[in-house]
Amino acid sequence: MEKMLRRWLLVASLALTATADRTVAARTHLQGVEGGEGGQDELLHEVKAARKERDIHEEVDHEEEKAKETKWAILGGLASLTVTFSLGHALEVAEVHWFPSQGVGILCGLVCALFAEFTGRVQTVEQMRFDYEFFIIWLLPPIMFEAAFNMNVSAFFASLAPTLFFAFAGLLISTFIVGGLIYGAGQLGICYPLSLLASLTFGSLISATDPVSVLAVFQSLGVKSDLFAMVFGESVLNDATAIVLTNTLLSFNQVPFTSDAVMSALHLFGTNFFGSIAIGVGFGLASSILFKKLQVTCTCTCT
Repeated sequence: MEKMLRRWLLVASLALTATADRTVAARTHLQGVEGGEGGQDELLHEVKAARKERDIHEEVDHEEEKAKETKWAILGGLASLTVTFSLGHALEVAEVHWFPSQGVGILCGLVCALFAEFTGRVQTVEQMRFDYEFFIIWLLPPIMFEAAFNMNVSAFFASLAPTLFFAFAGLLISTFIVGGLIYGAGQLGICYPLSLLASLTFGSLISATDPVSVLAVFQSLGVKSDLFAMVFGESVLNDATAIVLTNTLLSFNQVPFTSDAVMSALHLFGTNFFGSIAIGVGFGLASSILFKKLQVTCTCTCT
């Protein structure tokens, strides 16, 4: 009996010792796991900090590269202007009228673009890209105002009838001819096939005469006042007509071609066209009164 009791006590003590060992091992394992998770968090924090620092360095490098390309673009633009003015003046002195200074400017721009393309400076070309909105809002109005202010008014009104005919009827005829040719060539597989609406829209855009080039060439050649007034007036009026006609054609891109859509387009055309005329006449009369009060006189450039 005593031996059996000692045996049971030995078994119980061994069981308690094993349980204590398991508890210590579990605590040790838990502490190790907790320490590992803390290390992982610290490592993750270091990785995020390194990535953030790398992104900052990349952004700084990108801004520096962009600033460098902007400087190259400014340098290229100034060089192109210098060459254009110099060669243009040289051609004018040499009385070479078949190649105006505007052609020199186009060639200089082409050379700069090819140089940037072959040297891999694509960002420079992006910086030198023509800003249409800036040109229309800030550069074109003073050019047009100066030319209209110094134009021979009597010559303009004397040739008003052919000017209006070429500006309105001529633009419409050219729009349908060019649009029809583009649409037909696309259907025959000669060029990229465009829809009829896209072809007419392209025709309305391409049929407008550039007034800036007309002014520059005519002023350099010193053409007669009646021809200058007719071509200048036509180029100004057909620009406005082309813009209104293009917006009218683009309105059909959102709605199907129905009689209601046609009436809505005609209403849009009339509103924009006559509204623009009213705004122009109003500002013209106000400017005339202001210049009369200030005693500002014009200097006609064409004789």
